[in-house]
Amino acid sequence: MSKIKGIKDIAHDIKRGTHLGSFKSRKYCLALALLPKQYHCTTAELYHHVERAGYCWDADTRRWRKKRTGAVEVVGQVCLSLRQPWAWAIFHAGKDIENRAWLTKYRGLLYIHASQSYDKGAKTWIEEQFDIEVPSQKDVETGKILGSVNLVNISSQGQSPWAMPNQYHWEIASPRLLDIPVPAKGRLNLWKFER
Repeated sequence: MSKIKGIKDIAHDIKRGTHLGSFKSRKYCLALALLPKQYHCTTAELYHHVERAGYCWDADTRRWRKKRTGAVEVVGQVCLSLRQPWAWAIFHAGKDIENRAWLTKYRGLLYIHASQSYDKGAKTWIEEQFDIEVPSQKDVETGKILGSVNLVNISSQGQSPWAMPNQYHWEIASPRLLDIPVPAKGRLNLWKFER
C-alpha cells in the first residue's frame, strides 16, 4: 500500500528534483531533462546552466532549442550597416522603414549590421517621436550583425512614422534577432558577410 507523502517529503523530493511535474513548469522539467545532474539547483541556477550549455527557450514551441550560432547562418548573406540606435529600433521599437538616399533592386532576406558609431541625435528623435526610452551607446551592440529582416519594397511614398522626407523608404518586415550577434566590420552599400 502506497504511503501518502507529507509536506516534508514533498519538499525533500522537490529539493532532489524527483518531484511531480505539477510542482514545476514545463520549462523547468524540460531543462532538467537536458541537465539531469543539476537536479539540486534552484530554478534560476538550472536555467543559467542550460543557457550556458548552448540552449535558449523558444516561446513559440515551448521547448529548449540549441542557439543559432549566428556566423554559420550569416555567411554569404546580404547585409546592411546602420548606426545605432537605428539598428536597435528595428528589433525593439517597430522601425519598419530604413531611409536611404539610394536605390537597390535587391529584395528579400537582409541582415542588419550595427556599425561602431552612435547617433545621439537619433536617440533624441526616437524618444520624442515615440515616447520610448532608447538605450545609450554603452547599452547597445556595435560592430556586430544583430539579426535579419525581409526587404519587401522600396518607394518614396512611405506612410510609416519612420519615413523621412526626401529619402527612399526601404520597407522592412519580419525582424528576427540572432541568438548570438556576429562580430563583423561594416561596409557602405549592401555587402555580403564572409568569414
